[in-house]
Amino acid sequence: MAGQLTTASGLSGVSRSIKSKTRNSDDLAMSDSYRVPKRSVSVQLRTVQFGFEEVTVFLNDLAESHAGPESPLDLFNAQSAFLPVRLADATMRFVSIEQVMTVGLPPTLPEEAEPFCGTVEKVAVLMEDGNVLEGGFAYELPDGSQRLQDFLNQEVRFALLHTAEGEVLINKRRISHVSVL
Repeated sequence: MAGQLTTASGLSGVSRSIKSKTRNSDDLAMSDSYRVPKRSVSVQLRTVQFGFEEVTVFLNDLAESHAGPESPLDLFNAQSAFLPVRLADATMRFVSIEQVMTVGLPPTLPEEAEPFCGTVEKVAVLMEDGNVLEGGFAYELPDGSQRLQDFLNQEVRFALLHTAEGEVLINKRRISHVSVL
């Protein structure tokens, strides 16, 4: 029988033994054929517990919800509860999306910028930690629901704010309030 495991609550259970398996070259070749290609992008992640950290996120070559490559906004608005990131020291961490307050994005090259013809609302965003971000939300919504309130009440978790310093993804669940400038 495997060893006894006692939990913090004092309950005992049986732990399972897990044998490690050494992979041979055939196993590696097979796993590589199923690997999904990803692009690495450096972002400045601000979480509730750790503050600002420079991390690398991994984007799919093809987005699930639209034509073209996956964007950081697509990644952070996906249904995943945890997101793998690589830290500056090359270690991996799985970050709870709910703990992410903001994500500073790398500069967009002019040729990558998409033309925009929707609403741009200049705002000041007060985050729950007291930090204030000023910039503009740019959005396109159907006729009859083009107000800032409609944009903020969309089901997606993160919104893209264009600031003087660059683009920032903001976790809407971490916003205290938004003021129109």
